[in-house]
Amino acid sequence: MNKIILAQLLVLLSVASRAADVQPMSASTVSVPAPVVAGPAEGTIAVGDIFMITLPCNPTTGFQWDVKSVNRKVALPKGPVTYHPIAGTEGLMGAGGRCTLDVQGMKPGKTTVVLVYHRAWEKGKKPAETFKSKLTVVAKKAS
Repeated sequence: MNKIILAQLLVLLSVASRAADVQPMSASTVSVPAPVVAGPAEGTIAVGDIFMITLPCNPTTGFQWDVKSVNRKVALPKGPVTYHPIAGTEGLMGAGGRCTLDVQGMKPGKTTVVLVYHRAWEKGKKPAETFKSKLTVVAKKAS
């Protein structure tokens, strides 16, 4: 549990330090208040630790984030992408929020987690957005 909390703290610090480098998603695709930041674009975790990716989203538009690709031998998504409303917007029609995906380090190596923002029923159509996060998984240090 402490390792998960530590990993999340490291991710939050990484997001904060890189917030200026993150490109905002287009307003025509996603209507999200300013506090939601996409990221992180890269990170390093130990085997067994969790890496959390947070992205702006608005499920009321029919769009959703889905994992397009990741080397599952190196890093494994833990469950589906989960929606979280922004505090104070719960129950508001059309309000956006943030979506998170937890990825667990499985074995040392490098992979890129690729997520697409699309409407699942629109087959053959390009996704509205694509997000890539480079992930390095290192061996767990002996304790």
